[in-house]
Amino acid sequence: LPILRADFKANDLYFAPSNVQVTSPISVIVGDNDQSIEGKSVADWSQRTRAKQRLTKVTGGHFFVTENPTAAFDVIRRELQFHETVM
Repeated sequence: LPILRADFKANDLYFAPSNVQVTSPISVIVGDNDQSIEGKSVADWSQRTRAKQRLTKVTGGHFFVTENPTAAFDVIRRELQFHETVM
């Protein structure tokens, strides 16, 4: 529970100016049934990088990693391999 509290606190306190961009590619992985992002555009991550941004949906909700670990880690592994070849 302390780890979750620290995570939420960091999220609440973090602020990045909207014009800041990284130079590395970004992989956005979301659960296709994540109610917490409903109405928000995960594609907005593309504005945070000068490189490519890839969006992948995995079956599950906000905690898709625990709901569908095999599929989640397959996507993570594939993204890491992709970025190794690009960089």
